[in-house]
Amino acid sequence: MTKQQIIRFLRCPAAGVVDYAVGQANLTQRELMAVTMCCRQGMTQEAAAEKADVSVEAIKKWVDAGTKKLSAAWDGSWWILKVIS
Repeated sequence: MTKQQIIRFLRCPAAGVVDYAVGQANLTQRELMAVTMCCRQGMTQEAAAEKADVSVEAIKKWVDAGTKKLSAAWDGSWWILKVIS
């Protein structure tokens, strides 16, 4: 899955479905926080770093790692592709 597809699914209004799917990827707490703020809520990495009181580089690293895990967990999931199409 592309990062744009992941973001589109994360912003789906069916929060329970999204939470379930995210839970399947086994993200660390930091990855989950960064993905939630930057991809799901649409914050900039700079704003997320300021809110979490960490560096922008840390947020970028956690977003990248989190989206890679989500992509691997969701790759081939027909129902996720159906939700975002």
